Amino acid sequence: MGGGVGVLGVLAEVVAGVDTLGCDVRQVVSMLRWAGVVSKKQPVRPAARVVDLGCGRGELAVAIAAAMEAEVVGVDGHAAFVRLARERAADAGAEVAGGCRFVTGDVRTLPRLVREGSFDAAVMLNVMPCGPAVKILRRLVKPGGVYVFDDAMPLSRRGVVRVEEMEKAVAAAGDEVVECRFMSARRLAAARKRLETMRRRVERGGLSDGRALRAANVMVEHHEAALSLLGRELMPVVMMARRTF
Repeated sequence: MGGGVGVLGVLAEVVAGVDTLGCDVRQVVSMLRWAGVVSKKQPVRPAARVVDLGCGRGELAVAIAAAMEAEVVGVDGHAAFVRLARERAADAGAEVAGGCRFVTGDVRTLPRLVREGSFDAAVMLNVMPCGPAVKILRRLVKPGGVYVFDDAMPLSRRGVVRVEEMEKAVAAAGDEVVECRFMSARRLAAARKRLETMRRRVERGGLSDGRALRAANVMVEHHEAALSLLGRELMPVVMMARRTF
């Protein structure tokens, strides 16, 4: 995300009401169910453990905790987002809030709370390219566990998404791809609408820090530049892989 450090102070304000610009939360939940990592609540089965890196305001983490028997840890580098994620979990009820834990930390170094090899599933969306994402995520899951990541892949001349780079990153780690999904045209249109909401909010001003306002403008411009390519030259891809050892 562009904009540098100056945008952090106003990031929560700029994206207020915009839950995500990328992957559909319901899509990720269904992928985890499909993999058998987490399921509808079953008292005889121990709760799965899931970590969401770059959790933002907790939309995905809370959705997992609400829909499944799972303990979810969310990590984000922006303290304001972590606070909002906790509020979202609390608003969802005591049972959901009890299944969620949110911490502030750099996903590249990870806080002590996130112990390697202790999760059944790990997720990182809209944070970094597939290569480094795979290296970070697979360390967190147990052998046999799954991890979910995304990237924007180039379209071929025939309009087919080439996912070889993502598959190679998984293969290089010794793991296997078990599911791959693409962003729908409807989801893409919704992302464009949400980005326009961000643009209007920044243009209206009201941000007290001039440097932060300029940084917010740069951030939105970078998102707009990237989004202009989606569906035309690039297509978001969400991939799930299983750690084999």
